[in-house]
Amino acid sequence: MLYGGNIVENKNNSGISHILEHVLMESWEKCKKKHCSYFWEKYGTLSNAHTTDTYLHFWKQGLATNTNIILDYIVSIITNPQLSKKMIDKERHAVRNELNMYVNKPTWKLWDTIYKKLYTLEGLQYGQDYLQQLKVLKTFNKTNLEMFLKQTFNNRRILFVITGKFQKNKIIKILRQKLKPAAENPIHIKPCFSLKKKVLFIKNEKSKNTDIKIVFPINIVRGDHEFIYLSMLSSIIGGDFSSLLMRELRVKKELVYGASCSFDTDFCGSTCTIDISTLDKNIVEVLHIVFKIIKTYKKKLISKNLLSNVKNKHLIHFYENSFEGVTKLSSFFKFQFLFQMHKKTKKIYTYNDYIKIIKNVSTKKIQSLINKIFNTEQCLIGYIGKTKVNFSEKDY
Repeated sequence: MLYGGNIVENKNNSGISHILEHVLMESWEKCKKKHCSYFWEKYGTLSNAHTTDTYLHFWKQGLATNTNIILDYIVSIITNPQLSKKMIDKERHAVRNELNMYVNKPTWKLWDTIYKKLYTLEGLQYGQDYLQQLKVLKTFNKTNLEMFLKQTFNNRRILFVITGKFQKNKIIKILRQKLKPAAENPIHIKPCFSLKKKVLFIKNEKSKNTDIKIVFPINIVRGDHEFIYLSMLSSIIGGDFSSLLMRELRVKKELVYGASCSFDTDFCGSTCTIDISTLDKNIVEVLHIVFKIIKTYKKKLISKNLLSNVKNKHLIHFYENSFEGVTKLSSFFKFQFLFQMHKKTKKIYTYNDYIKIIKNVSTKKIQSLINKIFNTEQCLIGYIGKTKVNFSEKDY
């Protein structure tokens, strides 16, 4: 896992991390400049990679008998990749097809517009601008990809997570042999969010419904005690019929099919996104109801029954995730370490810590979080559809 992605880019190289992600997966010298799937065919391993706003994620999973060769591969493609023009051109086609697939979905324009208002850093502002990324895709070559690698990635920006059955001392010895001393280019986190209040409209004549996204930037990061509550809060606000939004918008008013609330946390902090789709004639009413609910529960406690409902569902989820498998165990800890790589003092929560915090959450704590998270003076509303409505920043 690498610190990087859109956050270290700019308008003129937007998407360079994405094509690099594709190319690195094929950059192992033992693949002999062929697609690495040919090499791994007999081993029966699983692998993938993806690029996000603030990090790149590469993973490979296989049987314990293949530990050494898997480790050799994953370390080599990160620390000593062998790039070739042939592979770059090949992966450029794959990235182009992927970006075109995103462009086919009209909602990308909504996210692009939101990103340009939500963030202050240029790389993040263009993180969803797929047309710009398609435009500059042709400019990437072996020279500028290697330069970007050298300038952006070093051992102080890399996290290796190894989970499973292995000899710890042997693994450490291999890593020390392959890893160079850390360069003086640590992670420096700049303020990412613009903290603006804005209503954004994107016209789409073909829309049957209007899709609405309400986004709140939040100063909560991994390691914060309050991070653990976010998943529960998302279920309280939106999701099933017992949630605050669905109970009002679906069960009582029949204005929507679904209303979700989700949180995303990375190096910038967190964002809360409320997603709703409704008929054009209901847009204004739906928005007023959403903000009325937020205002109400800043002053009023949620019911004990609703809290018990959400708390028990989360406990079921944790009890089912026994963490006996490597995937669940790795996922539980790796993001805690990743998003605190730049911190001298890290706060890592255990499985039992999570259980204890979930059990002890109170209605007053939820009320406190609602007041902290749903700051309407820093809220962006974006909607895409046929109809622009009379709803402005003064209305929430």
